[in-house]
Amino acid sequence: MKTLVAIGCSHTGGAELYDGLAHHPENKNLSFAKTIADSLGYNYINLSANGASNDYIFRTTIEFFTKNIENIHNYVFLLGWTSCNRLELHYHDNDNYETYALTQVPVTDTQYIPIVSNMFTGQILDTRIRNMVETYTDVLINQTQGADKLTNYAYVLQNLFKYHNIKYIMFNTITELYQTKSNESALKLLNLKFYLQPFESDYAFYWYCKKKLGYTELSKYGHHKKPAHDAWAHYLLNIGSHLLT
Repeated sequence: MKTLVAIGCSHTGGAELYDGLAHHPENKNLSFAKTIADSLGYNYINLSANGASNDYIFRTTIEFFTKNIENIHNYVFLLGWTSCNRLELHYHDNDNYETYALTQVPVTDTQYIPIVSNMFTGQILDTRIRNMVETYTDVLINQTQGADKLTNYAYVLQNLFKYHNIKYIMFNTITELYQTKSNESALKLLNLKFYLQPFESDYAFYWYCKKKLGYTELSKYGHHKKPAHDAWAHYLLNIGSHLLT
């Protein structure tokens, strides 16, 4: 039996679906990814992390792929790219700090720090990094650079999956992927059969459910509730189930 591997941020991880709790492990069993896996009769792994950036999504996909390369054909991938206004930093290797947002995800290195706009910096345990983020967030987080990286990440994974003949779907969860001075040529090489509507914000999970389907009631921290997740699962299965089977 194949296994569906979902990787994304809190939206793909189903944050707050279980009793309004942001970090409860049961959230992932209520998300749209689990509904898709059940509908296809697949086993299920969800490596999404709250606050995750596209850096995290790419890094975790590569890590999972290489660790499971001997039986990689047993897996299909569901990648929910997040906002370009996010990135990762890393604690010094000699520190023993771990990042809470990643501690419930089975990744090798939990010293990566997810950095998002308007974050609560008190969760950054290294005061040097905390001060830098508080002072230079506008410099660290750059949408243009984020769009360039996302384009490169999507293109690299597209070719990795194609080379190994692995089934997958990519989509956006928050914002669209837009053209910059640097990524124009790479954008033209993205396979839009597998990366669904990347250039339209209204087809990102958050906005599709809110604008097109009318699910305007959100949880405390701005996540969609279970009916929206079920609707998104239905949407992805309707247009893309053949890509995963």
